[in-house]
Amino acid sequence: MRNVRYKVVKQDNSSCLVLDNKYRIFYNDGEIAVAPKGTLGCMVFDSEEAARTFTRLFPKPPLFKIKRVIGIGKGIKPLGVGSYVNKLDVFYLKYERLQPQQLSPVPEGTVCYKSVKVLGDLYSFGEKQDEIEGKPNGIKN
Repeated sequence: MRNVRYKVVKQDNSSCLVLDNKYRIFYNDGEIAVAPKGTLGCMVFDSEEAARTFTRLFPKPPLFKIKRVIGIGKGIKPLGVGSYVNKLDVFYLKYERLQPQQLSPVPEGTVCYKSVKVLGDLYSFGEKQDEIEGKPNGIKN
């Protein structure tokens, strides 16, 4: 089997930080999630630990799930991302012209694919600290 990657999503299986419906991707089990054209792709993590570390970046974590996915095609490691994820139109219009110092660093372990095959849930994280630390929350493997 190809390398398994890890995607952090909201409880409704949508992209965790994307507010704009134009760029929101749903990661439903057994389906192929495809990134919108002109974007960096489906942003996933190369390790379970990198995905769990990402969930700890938020002072009061919302409800997240980590899904196991398989990247389709060649993965790329972006140089950086915009710090304004709710204004993705602006970011993608300017991305090619931005200098590395104008970008926010990508979280450790980030890899982007044009599409991913969604295998299923790995963990569900709630608001309790012990759940954030990565204890399984009754989610199937």
